[in-house]
Amino acid sequence: MDFKASLDRTAKIATAFIIMLLGFFICLGLWEFYDEGVIGLLFIPIFLLAIIGIVYFYRPLYYSVDSDNLIIHRQAGKITIKKSQIQSAGIIEEGSMGFVIRTFGVGGLFGYFGEFYSRPMGAMTWYVTRQDKFVLIITSLRKIVVSPDDSERFIDALTITLDQGKL
Repeated sequence: MDFKASLDRTAKIATAFIIMLLGFFICLGLWEFYDEGVIGLLFIPIFLLAIIGIVYFYRPLYYSVDSDNLIIHRQAGKITIKKSQIQSAGIIEEGSMGFVIRTFGVGGLFGYFGEFYSRPMGAMTWYVTRQDKFVLIITSLRKIVVSPDDSERFIDALTITLDQGKL
């Protein structure tokens, strides 16, 4: 069963702003290169374009739950989590995560993914596209946060009996 992972308003605005800013820097770099022949000015826009391309390929596209696995789909490859490794899963109540710090990852451009930390939850790996529908999945190895559009149906599809429900 597939579950949509649409971007929230903040991610859409951040993505549009960053891409427009990149377009401005590319145009500025090309203009300066054309006028002065300085190739060094093209380095920054090309570097930024490469970063945006990498982020684009690692963004979560959607989630799938089958009889044995939870699959997080990305263009850069799927992340498969065996249901047998999942200890619990539940919807995170608003405000219970506290202040979240991004330790290594993306915070708005095409979503929120990578490594994050909060005092109440500890270290987490996020594959999130919206900040209003968090689902925490605790495995034997780590804590994973996803954000399917229909989080309650997603929890039902996981069919987990241990600690199922609200966190």
